[in-house]
Amino acid sequence: MTPYQEAIIKARIENPQATQAEIANKLRIKQPRISETLAKPHVQVGIREAMEAQPCLRNKALAKTLAEKTKAKTVKVFQTKNGEIVYSKPLGDHGIQLQAVKLALELKGDLKNSVEIPGLSDLAAAIREARERRNKK
Repeated sequence: MTPYQEAIIKARIENPQATQAEIANKLRIKQPRISETLAKPHVQVGIREAMEAQPCLRNKALAKTLAEKTKAKTVKVFQTKNGEIVYSKPLGDHGIQLQAVKLALELKGDLKNSVEIPGLSDLAAAIREARERRNKK
């Protein structure tokens, strides 16, 4: 592997969520060259091996992604009676946040998929029915 490819691998491992443009800016390399390099099989193997050899890197990347997802926001769009489009302020995207927390607990081993919560399916059905009635009005 060339020093150039090793630098790209190191940058990808340090920040797995970084875009190719961010890696290119950090390394002062043209973005198409980053894309070409990351597409090479031996570079992909190098990234995978480095992540597997150092579990703390993998865990750090996972923790960073989960932390971002637990702060997920969404904006609701409404139409007034006059036909005007109105946007809400950013609200917590509870669906994404819940998925992130659930995934974190599953990975940690504290949440088992086979655990049945009594009454949960009944509650979900009641909520769906209430939403359907509200939407019909």
